[in-house]
This record gives sequence, structure tokens and C-alpha cells, in this order.
Amino acid sequence: GTDPEYLGTEGRLRTKVCLADPPYDTFACPNELDGVRLDGPLAFFVKGRLFVVARKHLHDGTGRKRTALYELTGDLETGAVAWKEHGEIPSAGDTAYAGYVMLDPTHALVSWYSGDLETDKPWIIGMFDKTDIWMGTLDFSKL
Repeated sequence: GTDPEYLGTEGRLRTKVCLADPPYDTFACPNELDGVRLDGPLAFFVKGRLFVVARKHLHDGTGRKRTALYELTGDLETGAVAWKEHGEIPSAGDTAYAGYVMLDPTHALVSWYSGDLETDKPWIIGMFDKTDIWMGTLDFSKL
């Protein structure tokens, strides 16, 4: 892609869906998720559903990013999947790279890092600024 695509400010946003079987020495990439680039992703299952917490590119020309909760739907065995965004998590500047632990069958404690929400700096500037570790509980019974 181009530099603006890499930065997520304009152009195509996409994520390749690739599969491999043991011994994982070759991959097939049968699908591409159009309109989303799942950067710094954390993927996990809740009751058979595949969720991803990842960096969201606002794609508004400012270079600003957020952390968001996504769900991958479809056939995970063949890679014929689609994506759905469930919402943004409070975040700005350099953000994402989440962690999680299930608290019970429908609640997860999630951590992520974020720059200052008030200044809401573009990602490229936020990378060189301070970040905080945030934590929150996600209730998957509401989805």
C-alpha cells in the first residue's frame, strides 16, 4: 500500500484472512476484510463467538485512532468471514494492544493502552507521547 494507507489516513483499509494447517509452513489467504484494518489485535472466543480488540483507524484524514471491539462472523474453517464493530473503547493517540481475562462466562476484564483523551493527538505523534494503561469490563451478554 501507500504511505497514507499504512498510516490509516486515506486509501484502502483491509485485513487479510490467512489460514494454515500444521506444521504451519505455508499459508492460504482466501479472504480479505474490506473497510477495516485490525492493528495490534487481541482475538479471543466467548461462547463460540470470535471477538477482536484492535486499533481502529478513523480514516478521517487526521491520523487519529481508537481501540474498538469487533466480532468476526462466518466460517472460520474456510476463512469466509465478515466483520462487525461493536463499539469504541475510550482511547486516543497511540492505542490498542489489549489483554484480557474472562471473569465469568459473559464478562471479560480488558486492558489496553491509550494516549491522552482530551488532546486526542494523531497516532504518529501519540507514539512518542505518554500513554496510560486502561482497564474495563466488557459484558458480552449485551451483544
